[in-house]
Formats: sequence, structure tokens, C-alpha cells
Amino acid sequence: MPYYLKTNSEKKLLDLKTEFMICIHIINKIIDDNHNYCLLDTIYNHINKYAKDNNIYIYYNNKYRNLNTLIKKKYKSIYNFIKTVPIYHIDNNIIYKK
Repeated sequence: MPYYLKTNSEKKLLDLKTEFMICIHIINKIIDDNHNYCLLDTIYNHINKYAKDNNIYIYYNNKYRNLNTLIKKKYKSIYNFIKTVPIYHIDNNIIYKK
């Protein structure tokens, strides 16, 4: 069953590229608000709040799902997701933008 993004008029099917870009966008927002670096715990604790603040609502089986759930389903953890993205650097659980 695919994930859907809720818009004003309908639900749109999310492809892998769009899911990836939404996750990158939200993590970038968190890091930018914390002066280009932050703890991994900060991302874990704030990712769903930032998604709601940016009006990103993801549905699966007609039920609302957190962005954290989407990342964990695909990558097993937010840490593994961040490791796959080359624009981030992780050092002692601190995330930096390159």
C-alpha cells in the first residue's frame, strides 16, 4: 500500500523521490533553525512538529502517519537515513550540513 500526501483538494500518491525530498526539506529546516548543526535527538524530537508546521500530512491506509514513521519504514531509523544523504556530516551524534 503506497503513502499519500494530503493536499487541499485531494490525496496525491507519493513516489520515492518526493518522499526523499520531503524528508530532506524538513531535516534542513530543523538544522537551519539550529545554526547549521544540531543533535540527532533534536531531529528525532522535532521532525513531526516541523512537518505539521509546514502542512505536510502523510497518509497510509487512510490513516495519518508521522514523517518519522515514513523514514523508519524505509530506512529503519532517522540516523540511517541521514547517513545516506551526502549533504550531511555526522560526528558524535551532531549533524552538520556540508
